Amino acid sequence: MFTATRPWRGLVALVVVLAALAAAGGCQQAKGTVSGTVTYQGKQVVTGNVTLLASDGLPYSGTINPDGTYKIVNVPHGPVKLGVSSPNPGGRPTRKGGGDTDVASGGGGGKSNVPAAAWFPLPDAASDPNRSGLTGTVKGDTTINLDVK
Repeated sequence: MFTATRPWRGLVALVVVLAALAAAGGCQQAKGTVSGTVTYQGKQVVTGNVTLLASDGLPYSGTINPDGTYKIVNVPHGPVKLGVSSPNPGGRPTRKGGGDTDVASGGGGGKSNVPAAAWFPLPDAASDPNRSGLTGTVKGDTTINLDVK
């Protein structure tokens, strides 16, 4: 037998569902684009990658262009740590400090469109966002110029 003793139950359920949908839609974190130039000892870094650890705990990355610029899109707002890797475009891995090694500074020594003479090695710590000392804060589209130490 059907009785309408609690007609408000359906209304309450609908309100709960709509509130949950509104909250889920409002939880999306604001995002922006991070861009800038990468230098080391006053010279532009001409190849490689910039890796960014964002406020959501996830890594984001972008390619370094031959003019030393980079761009990383859809980065959540908040504090970030950055790292820079620049593998030898000539394919022969070299470590900052002179000696050849099996692991290039920050990468595997892949091929690139950059002349090998324009490339120079970076310190090993530069590739690790937690050790590089490179930081910034993302608010909308943000410029963070990176001077590798």
